[in-house]
Amino acid sequence: MTTGDRKDVGMVVRLLRWERGWSQAQLADEAGIDAGSVSDCERGLRLPSRRTLERIASAFEVPYPLFEQLVAPCRRVRLAIEQAFQGSVGAEAVMEKGVTDAVVEAMAPYLQELMRLDANPEAEARAWAAQRWALLAEATAEDQALAVEVLAGDDRSWALAERLQTAANTATDPNGETARLASLAAQLARNAPAPARRRRAAFAVTARAPGLPPDAAAARR
Repeated sequence: MTTGDRKDVGMVVRLLRWERGWSQAQLADEAGIDAGSVSDCERGLRLPSRRTLERIASAFEVPYPLFEQLVAPCRRVRLAIEQAFQGSVGAEAVMEKGVTDAVVEAMAPYLQELMRLDANPEAEARAWAAQRWALLAEATAEDQALAVEVLAGDDRSWALAERLQTAANTATDPNGETARLASLAAQLARNAPAPARRRRAAFAVTARAPGLPPDAAAARR
């Protein structure tokens, strides 16, 4: 683990603390760790264990994978700003504080966007489904079936099931296209790993479809 890696993790912790408006003491209390550990982490002096980092992420109510995603962009911003600071007049400690503050300011919009998407996963999933369907709508029936087979099991596949069923309900050939699209929608809904309430929502849509094929009817039971 390099000094740069420790700095980047510390930047993420400080960034999230800034977003919450917490002091180091408040974070330490929420995470159940020593305040000195928070200070050492943010200054890049020590890299906490994964378990400690998970507790810090949990205190912020941020999924650990999202916490990890913030490290790389923080590193890119930090390196760019450090290069800009090269040759500047002032003590090293002053420079370090300036870089840290600049990274937090530069990363704030990125963090807010990630937090917005994470806070509204259903909207993000439906946006993803709309993009996928825009590509699939013009594809052949064979290619659509292949795509559904590949995407089945994706965390957002329940949203594509809804999208397919909407297409089925508006199909101009109710005796053929409606049943085919409804069957694809049911296949996605049946295999969606999303929370049960989202799967039920997808099944509820397929249940209202005209000409629902037998496999879709079985999927919702």
